[in-house]
Amino acid sequence: MSELIKLKKELFNFIRPYLSSIIVAIILLLIVSSLALIGPIIIKRLIDVDIANGLYEGIWVSAAMYIAVKLATLAGNYFQMYTLQRVGVSIMCDIKLKLFSHILRLPLKYFEKNPAGKLISRIESDTETLRQLFTNTVMTLFQDLLMFAGMVAVMFYLSAKLTLILLLILPFLFAGAYYIQRELRVRFKIAREKASAVSKFLSEYIQGMQCVQAFNYEQTSKNKMGEHNEEKKGTFYFAEVLEIIFHNSILLAEAMTLSSVLYFGGAMALKKELTIGTLVLFIGYIRQCFEPIIRLSEQFNIIQKARVAAERIFEILSLEAEERAEGEISLASDASASFRDRIEFDNVSFSYDGGREVLSGVSFSVKKGEKVALVGHTGSGKTTILSLLLRFYNHTGGRITIDGADVSAMKLSELRKKFALVLQDVVLFPGCVMDNIRLLDDSISGAEVEKAAQSVNMLDFIMKKEKGFQTEVAERGSNFSMGERQLLSFARALAFNSEILVLDEATSSVDPYTEALIQ
Repeated sequence: MSELIKLKKELFNFIRPYLSSIIVAIILLLIVSSLALIGPIIIKRLIDVDIANGLYEGIWVSAAMYIAVKLATLAGNYFQMYTLQRVGVSIMCDIKLKLFSHILRLPLKYFEKNPAGKLISRIESDTETLRQLFTNTVMTLFQDLLMFAGMVAVMFYLSAKLTLILLLILPFLFAGAYYIQRELRVRFKIAREKASAVSKFLSEYIQGMQCVQAFNYEQTSKNKMGEHNEEKKGTFYFAEVLEIIFHNSILLAEAMTLSSVLYFGGAMALKKELTIGTLVLFIGYIRQCFEPIIRLSEQFNIIQKARVAAERIFEILSLEAEERAEGEISLASDASASFRDRIEFDNVSFSYDGGREVLSGVSFSVKKGEKVALVGHTGSGKTTILSLLLRFYNHTGGRITIDGADVSAMKLSELRKKFALVLQDVVLFPGCVMDNIRLLDDSISGAEVEKAAQSVNMLDFIMKKEKGFQTEVAERGSNFSMGERQLLSFARALAFNSEILVLDEATSSVDPYTEALIQ
């Protein structure tokens, strides 16, 4: 229960900016709910007063009143839904932006344990589920409760005896709804986990399609997808069966209630204890009463999905981000000073998650202006050393200093600003070549971008393209060769004009001539 309360408080922080719009929607909801109660009352008046007494003018008045009420209801519904849609979409975008901003600040070790498909599902699917909750489910549930309470009050006023028939059946319906709600929550949580696993599988295999086809791995891949589908299918089947049972049980209860009302109400009408108009009103209200209960299964479905989605979203938001905020206290007074002297590793050790040390007692120094190559076999720790230097990971022993200042005491933003990093695995983003080189940083001029491209012998190649620096980069840079992608990455590093250049096998895919030019 405490976790649920915490979850509601966290969600309320996103709702708070839109409270005024939500209040407007609630007022409209109250008006619409009241108008919806009036329709059957007008029909009752038509039967018991106008038709019973042969009042032709009264029939016209009742018909006009009925259409006026319906038009007012439709108008109220329109403005209510318009307001809610705006609120729901705004909240979804706020959560999505907050979530993505937080993910950008998580340490790299988190991304090694959590695949891209899982995170994309959190940002896209889970926030969309919350949008449905805010735009439809919550207000619909509230409106249904108001309508139900209003209809029961009117029916009780007209005939307490007939109303008791409905009230005797309701406890059994709500007990069944509670049980199914509890089961659906568990099942939908499992189902979302299975869906995330499928997204991860598809992402990995589609990205690696060249390898799949080269090794004739299609059939095995298809079989693996079938296994994932079977696991997902079983979970969804059980949840759907529960929903079908619940839906049919409500329809049966509605039929039994209507039959009872027709029998007892008909008998009372024969005894003049009840008017025909009142009996018709009861039938109309009872059908309206069960419509919200039928919708309840769908609403429970969305509520359970939304609760699971919210838990998963706030689980990520609760993770500790890298300390890089501008207000972070820096123990190194010269953290933002220019690089003057040397980088030094002093007896540095490191292990992943407290396990076996992959680096132990590493010591070396690099003076300003020197070019130093780390040479070793695969897995010897070359890339790990670079990761420790930029604090993608924190070393577990020893000291790493820049001009005598411990990197552990520096703000991450100031530390990483000193470095330009070029990786073997090049990352290119959606957008044009210009945006990929300067990463949308408008402080870097077009002339500086051209100079960086010229430095890596890339300028002529870019300018030969029809749109030059405005050439769009295809998904994963597929319209450039591996060597060209590495050169773009190199140009990006030079464009930022950082003081220290760090290369991780950055020229492994370029030809010897171009590599010599870069050197």
